[in-house]
Order: sequence, then C-alpha cells, then structure tokens
Amino acid sequence: MTSDASSPLTGHVLFTVRLAPRARVDLSDHVAALRVCLRRVMARHPFQIDSGVVLPDRMHMIWRLPPNADAQLRWRLVKSGLSRHLRRTCPDAVPARAAGARDLGLWLPGQGARQVRRQADLDICRQVIWASPVVAGLVRRTTDWPHSSVHRHADRSARAGVTPPRRLPLDLPQTFAPEASVAAPAMDCHP
Repeated sequence: MTSDASSPLTGHVLFTVRLAPRARVDLSDHVAALRVCLRRVMARHPFQIDSGVVLPDRMHMIWRLPPNADAQLRWRLVKSGLSRHLRRTCPDAVPARAAGARDLGLWLPGQGARQVRRQADLDICRQVIWASPVVAGLVRRTTDWPHSSVHRHADRSARAGVTPPRRLPLDLPQTFAPEASVAAPAMDCHP
C-alpha cells in the first residue's frame, strides 16, 4: 500500500486467538484444516487475510473486512470449524466439552478484535505478527517459520520489483542461540 503512514484505514482488524491451557494440540500441525475453515467462512462471509501467523498455541491475524461486517461472527465460525476438525482427528488432545460451549473448550475466552486505524499501526502490527515465532523462541528468523504470511508479502514485494529485507527488525542476530528469549517491544497492537 502506498498511502501515508498516518492515513486512516477502514476495515482492518487484529486478532489473537489462544488455545486454552488444557488443550494438548499443536495448531501448527493443523494449518491445512485451518485454511479449509477460513475458506468456508470467507465463501459465506467475505473478508481478506492481510497478515497472519499460526504458532503451536495461538494464531495472530489481521483481516480486512467489508463495511459493517461482523468480525466476531467470522472468528466464531472459524474456531468452531477448527474445533470440530480437532475433535475428530485428535480427540484425546481436546479437553472435555463444557456444558453449552460452542468451541469444545479449546480456546481461551474473551479474546476480541482490535481495530487497526492507521497505516503506521498496520505496519507495526504486521511486524509484530511476523516476529512472533522468533519471540516465542521457535526460530531465529521470521522467514524460517513456515506458517506465516511473511512469505506471501516477500513474494509480492519481489514481483513488484522491491527487494524484501533479508532480516526484519525483530529477527535474532546470528550470534544468539536459537533458544535465546527476546522480549517483544511495547506496542499498542501487540497481540
């Protein structure tokens, strides 16, 4: 996007969705099923995925929604579809369903959407999302994590003739051990 960093945005929403502590599921093992759930929801309730990453215990995504779209409905449908898949494929790892629970008790409650209102905030949120595998100690470089939209953005940049950076600001320096922990910077949109 070529807009000014302070220009207003409409329809961009940041989500962080975490598994409940009792869930013994690695979400990164179920990315294909997540994609199917996302496509099904998109077909009935349109939206675009701007950026995202799937980690073992959480997902971070930025969606671009049409005007007056219900973001919570879309996430609820995605989570319930993925919950059904996980119940079928790995029933021993899914906690017992609480009475009246729609999502089989897999997800931490109370996780909502946050509006991303400025281009500068969108850029920061993307960086934080892409760096989350590094911050979690899963990889040393953002591009080393396979379940991230950073690869799609790098491909788009290359097709547009822009050389993507070899390293993002939150990549670990090569001198650090892979298990070194890195604190995330304080940002309004930090998931």
